[in-house]
Amino acid sequence: MKFNLKGFNQFIGSSQVNEAAQDTRDTGFELRVVYDESVAGGDRESAEGYLKRATKMEPARAESILSGLSSAALSNWENAWKIRESRGLDEGPLKKQGEWYVGKGAWRINSNKADFLGMTPKWMTWIDPMQEDIVDAFFPELKGGSAAIDKESDLDSVELPDWMSGAEKEEDALAMAESRKTSLKHLKRIFEEDDFHLGPPSEVEGEADVVSSNDLKEILKMNYKMRHRANVMIWGAPGIGKTMIVKDTARELSLELGKDIPVVIVTLAQMQPYDLNGIPLLFAKEGGEQFVLPMSQRGQVQMDFAVPCWLPGQGDSEEGILFFDEINRAEQDMLSAALTLLLDRKAQKYTMPSGWRVWAAGNRAMDGPVKPLEAAVATRFLGGHVHLVPTVESWAEWARGDKAFYKDIDGNVTEEWYIPEEFLIFLRSVESSDKGDLPKFFDLEGKPIKTEYKYFYKYDKSKLSAGGEGVAVGFPTPRNWATAFQNIYDTILSDPKLRAQVDPQKDPRRQGIAGFEVALADPKTANLIERMLKRIVGATSANYFMEYVKVFTKHSDSKSTLGEKVANIFEDPSKPRPLVDIPMLKNASERQAVLSIIESHIESMGNSFDMKSFENWTKYLKDVADKVKDGELAGHVSGARQKNPKVAEVIRSAMEAYKEFRSTGKNRETAMAAESFITQFRELLGAFDI
Repeated sequence: MKFNLKGFNQFIGSSQVNEAAQDTRDTGFELRVVYDESVAGGDRESAEGYLKRATKMEPARAESILSGLSSAALSNWENAWKIRESRGLDEGPLKKQGEWYVGKGAWRINSNKADFLGMTPKWMTWIDPMQEDIVDAFFPELKGGSAAIDKESDLDSVELPDWMSGAEKEEDALAMAESRKTSLKHLKRIFEEDDFHLGPPSEVEGEADVVSSNDLKEILKMNYKMRHRANVMIWGAPGIGKTMIVKDTARELSLELGKDIPVVIVTLAQMQPYDLNGIPLLFAKEGGEQFVLPMSQRGQVQMDFAVPCWLPGQGDSEEGILFFDEINRAEQDMLSAALTLLLDRKAQKYTMPSGWRVWAAGNRAMDGPVKPLEAAVATRFLGGHVHLVPTVESWAEWARGDKAFYKDIDGNVTEEWYIPEEFLIFLRSVESSDKGDLPKFFDLEGKPIKTEYKYFYKYDKSKLSAGGEGVAVGFPTPRNWATAFQNIYDTILSDPKLRAQVDPQKDPRRQGIAGFEVALADPKTANLIERMLKRIVGATSANYFMEYVKVFTKHSDSKSTLGEKVANIFEDPSKPRPLVDIPMLKNASERQAVLSIIESHIESMGNSFDMKSFENWTKYLKDVADKVKDGELAGHVSGARQKNPKVAEVIRSAMEAYKEFRSTGKNRETAMAAESFITQFRELLGAFDI
């Protein structure tokens, strides 16, 4: 029985390969499995069970694969799967250990070697059209040569592989080896790409202090107020707002303490050691007008250093923040020059004023070419190392603060937000917590911190350096999304013709973004918006968002946005609410899209989901009972309970109130809401453990 990589990648064991192998003629392979009744676990029923567990894919996709197993099954797969999981053979960077490889992609490299050496078990036949290339590249010793020639080696002493046999001199061999690397670009894409996530490296995640944006502000404020000085190091991916958070913290401290807290941002990677230590100057002991001193003054000349003007000193604020940005992209001699400043707060004869603090930030190794911090530098951060991971809620909170007002190149602030409401709803919906994955990290309030996103932050090395040419393409980060919407606000949403179509009674801060839906109604403008997004956040994220917002155009009008209508469900049922005043939607996916938006809103409510929210939600569930199918509505209620534990807690309280009302007549309004909920979702309550 044949299995193709494109539809069977998780069974083989690497989602990365599937992403890379859109053209199976280039990187595809087949695995033929022979049914073996005599081997334990070789029966069809067991095989299908192993397959379902191993694939971890949605039921429909698994069934389509299982349908081809009518005359073939797997044997010994469960044991092999357990061994791979227990040994972590598919984790970490690709590297050679002894005669085999471990890490991402190693399973395929090793499988080709095993097949090449005749080690493949009887019940499995491995067919890989790239086997020759893989064996050449990773096990050249099997073919009697090397896939690449060391420039310092003697060509005559090297036994060339078959594909290099035409080389007559070293230059020819090197050129052929370089050409061979080009032909193996797809191998790099498969085997050298690490899984990207926003958390700390796996080898230190148990020790790391992972924080959200709001947590980091609190930590930095506490550090600033300490009477002794302890440097802080902030780690995190590019584009998550590390520098902005430092600036925002300084502004908040200024308001809180009633004095100006300046921030001096220093990028050591753009400096030389003398930029920190100062340029040496010569001074004559007794003075003199000559620029070149005469021999008679030998022994009367001293050298000193000019203090860099960017270092806080005399005449500057008595306190502030010296922030070293991208510190681990600096050269080692530059870091060495910064050591005494980090530890002793000195550089040559310069001494930092006592009121100044030193904070720094850097990217992780998986984010690109950075240099590891040596212990001498790393241990200077006695205020602690923290790993920043952005959260949708903290970013959405920022997007509705005065730091997210549009600001032009001259510093003029419009006092209007530029990030549309539709995008915040989109994020809350598509990035809602995945209950299938247990969170590893939590913020100071106990809320889980996600380290993997679909569209809020998505980094793909293979696409950003397609084929190794270094051709950058857009990809989504919090910073890139914000910049994209700044561009859209400035060029489209500020157009007077568009603004004339917006309700003048709108909240002034929302005046510009209120025109977003109006802009989407025009096909040409909508196409322009999509292209502007693509250039910055990439085509995949831009396309998905634009498809998603089509729902908004159907469920919002000039009276209110869809987001406002969702909020009305829980705050004021007398105002417009989604799905209530329209006929039943024929498209099931569209109904589900609206319900998922409501579920995401419930998740964002957190502990603010109270009894009044439940009562109003119950009214809504009753009002849309004829617009949404029963199963869909039950799924919506169940989903809301999963996304926000407070929901089940409030429902339990409502049930208690219902019991009390029946015996005492108290809490009538809550009891009526509970009774309506029981009538509508009686079968669901058992699953709620209520």
